[in-house]
Amino acid sequence: MTGFITQIIVILIMSVLQAGSALANEKEQQTIIDQKIKLETLSVVKDVAQLVEDVAYPEVSRLKIYVSHGVGKYFSLNKATVILDGVDKASVEYKPVQQQALLRGGSHRVYIASASAGIHELVVVFEGSDRDGNIIKNARTWLIDKKSGEMIIKLMVEDNDSTIRPDFKMTIVKGGE
Repeated sequence: MTGFITQIIVILIMSVLQAGSALANEKEQQTIIDQKIKLETLSVVKDVAQLVEDVAYPEVSRLKIYVSHGVGKYFSLNKATVILDGVDKASVEYKPVQQQALLRGGSHRVYIASASAGIHELVVVFEGSDRDGNIIKNARTWLIDKKSGEMIIKLMVEDNDSTIRPDFKMTIVKGGE
């Protein structure tokens, strides 16, 4: 009789283990499915954002402005304000984590809109502090000749070792041909 009870207990234990194993496999499969759904959702969100951008700002008139920051020995960027043709268009304040991302080589899109072809005055006010903590506010003005098609402008804050001060530069990445 003891052998029979032992066999039943072993069979019951094996059944529970198999059920547990099947449940674990189900959970793993559900996790994989959940991850795939999340990735697909992110892809759809990215596609929708691109469609919205294309509809709101057609490529024929699109103007994008990015900010990047060099090493940051002489200047720490706290805020950038974009003024186009005398109208404030964008103002971005950078938190420490965003400042670090810029210093590691990142760039940040501060402005996107439609702009007509022709000459435009671009004023950018850079605000930040030097390495002694003094507040620096520097405004730069550029005339840009927007042609038909997308124009991408990159504004760069770079260290100038000869003057021990920051340089503020503008580069037309696309659309200035």
